[in-house]
Amino acid sequence: MTTGETWVKRERDKVLAYLPGNVDQHGRVADVPAFQVEPYFAIWAVESTKQDNRTAFWVFSGDISTDVAERDWADPDDNPRKALVRILAQWASYIPDLEQGRSPPEVTFQGGAEELKVLAEAFRSRLRLLGSWAEDDENWGEDCPLDT
Repeated sequence: MTTGETWVKRERDKVLAYLPGNVDQHGRVADVPAFQVEPYFAIWAVESTKQDNRTAFWVFSGDISTDVAERDWADPDDNPRKALVRILAQWASYIPDLEQGRSPPEVTFQGGAEELKVLAEAFRSRLRLLGSWAEDDENWGEDCPLDT
């Protein structure tokens, strides 16, 4: 197994471990990320339990906190890039509370006030980097391991 294959397997295992406590029902996790910048970041398509071969969730893993965004069912063209933009907006909304040393409403982060302030800066850093990837058209192809 190559280093890249090992990284993909490790990240997929991370996603499989994350889903049961964070998503009520889900189908198959794609074998490969819908988007990846190895060894830093990946977006995984997770199949719906109600509609075969339809993505229901996008899971984000890598050198970040693992997180999930539900598919935007109102958007027939929802895709990993749009999901990334949505999760980045969500993460940006956490920063004001974290800067004050408290967890945002409905989200629990571990640590005391000083650790949460450090986490705010980590979020800012990730937002800049991931935002630049989201904005760059050359990063995004037509393919997705499930559907888009």
